[in-house]
Amino acid sequence: MQRWRHFLGGSLFAGALLALTVTLTACGDDMYASCDLEAGSLCADPESNVSCVEEQNLQCETQICARYKGSQAFCTTTCESDGDCVAGKCRQFPFGSNTSYCVEDVDIDE
Repeated sequence: MQRWRHFLGGSLFAGALLALTVTLTACGDDMYASCDLEAGSLCADPESNVSCVEEQNLQCETQICARYKGSQAFCTTTCESDGDCVAGKCRQFPFGSNTSYCVEDVDIDE
């Protein structure tokens, strides 16, 4: 009986450790990773020079996919200041919006 408890306890610990490892490796930061915008929208047209945001995009951990001034589409998040954006800047877009999003430094020409 004692041996069975030891085996069961060890198995539960190993299983929990494996689950934690998988969870931590699966939750990578996809900030600025490439994403696809809804086909057929002006936002998805690679020739347009628009800034747009598509929320509820399941390709991104934050569920926000955006284009900034015609850039390639990228995963982003909302922000209040540049300090909220790793390797990027906080920019208010699209035009007329009261929301700001992180934009990677390479996509900003000032």
